[in-house]
Amino acid sequence: MQRLIRIAVTLIVILLIAAATVSALMWREYRKCETVTAEAELLAPAPAPEKGVALASKFNCVFRIRTPWSYRFTGADITAGKGSQEAGTAAGTVEKRKWGKLLWSVFVPIQAYADGKIPEGKAVFHFLNGDGRELTLSAKLPGFTSIPGAPDGELKIADAMEIIPPAKQYRKWIFAAVIAILIIGFVTWLILRRKNGGASVHTILPWEQALNSISELRKLLSDGKETPETAVGRLTDVVRCYLENRFGFRAEHQTTREFLRELDQDNSPLDLEKRGFLRDFLSSADMVKFAKLPADRSLFEHAAGKAEELVRNTTIENTEKKQ
Repeated sequence: MQRLIRIAVTLIVILLIAAATVSALMWREYRKCETVTAEAELLAPAPAPEKGVALASKFNCVFRIRTPWSYRFTGADITAGKGSQEAGTAAGTVEKRKWGKLLWSVFVPIQAYADGKIPEGKAVFHFLNGDGRELTLSAKLPGFTSIPGAPDGELKIADAMEIIPPAKQYRKWIFAAVIAILIIGFVTWLILRRKNGGASVHTILPWEQALNSISELRKLLSDGKETPETAVGRLTDVVRCYLENRFGFRAEHQTTREFLRELDQDNSPLDLEKRGFLRDFLSSADMVKFAKLPADRSLFEHAAGKAEELVRNTTIENTEKKQ
């Protein structure tokens, strides 16, 4: 009996010594991780998509990173390559736990808003421990090829864009301005009618109406009464209405692809240069809605200049001269 007791006591002592040794080693490793010499290591950069990425679709760049086990992922600063954008918040998950180390998978969602070759971008990952010490790790976002297409099928034509309404506090002023414009227009019509002895007022031609509308959009944007996003949306309406009135296109019932396919026919009234502009113009407008591409004033001014050029070059007078 005494022999069994001695064996049991010996085993307990051995287990206690082993536990103390393991605890000491773990504590030593933990303290080593807490020192300022701790580093994050990139084990595997994110691979580029092999078959390209559909325009406006999203995909994850996945990075494999190793850090000391006392650090946690806190976020990333993303600079996407030109023609793409960050499509959400980077997220990190622990895939494996090894002695003194954590193996992370960090996911960075990216979305393309332009087709063609997208260059590399940059990511800076941040990790923080309990004492407030931070580790940072820089890595390259892979370049890739963006191809035309959409995750939900064909993109709709630009006149179907969802225009964000102005802030509520401006609605009453907008309503008052509309009423005032209607009254002024009615009075002007009466004056012109009386001045012309009851003769009909000059009918505004489609290209005149389009150019006037573009000029009005510029003024509204300059006065801060329109945002670049809503101005781009209204500009597509102007171009659509002009093409319908000038050439009889029925754009509102067609997708972008169907509309451009109709323009590419042999009897198309537009030459290759104008078709190329419309293709780029409508694709950019679609991206404002579907990819949430942020628009700025320079984007609007560039599109407005091209739209004016298209209108002026397709008036009846210019068309007859070219023929």
